[in-house]
Amino acid sequence: MFYHLSNISHHVFKYVTVRTLLAIIVSLCISLCYGERFINFLKKQQKDGQPIRRDGPVTHLETKKGTPTMGGLLIVGSTSLSTLLCADLSNIFVWMLMLLMISF
Repeated sequence: MFYHLSNISHHVFKYVTVRTLLAIIVSLCISLCYGERFINFLKKQQKDGQPIRRDGPVTHLETKKGTPTMGGLLIVGSTSLSTLLCADLSNIFVWMLMLLMISF
């Protein structure tokens, strides 16, 4: 989005390095601002947390109990949003990598 708006205002967003730095900062801010709320939401949804195998290490029974799963959604969500904001969306490789990241 910023890439296409740069045609109107500033040409600084044409540089890949500037857009990369901006995407990193946006993704970090999203993760820091919404991370705690998202993890608390996951804890409410998954009361038991991550299932722990009995045949695993004994320390996992104590330390990993109550750990919510699906925390990677925060990483994928913030990365996807910052990519949509900062990347050149007319480039087919951006869409291929977004599809690949979301599919994993």
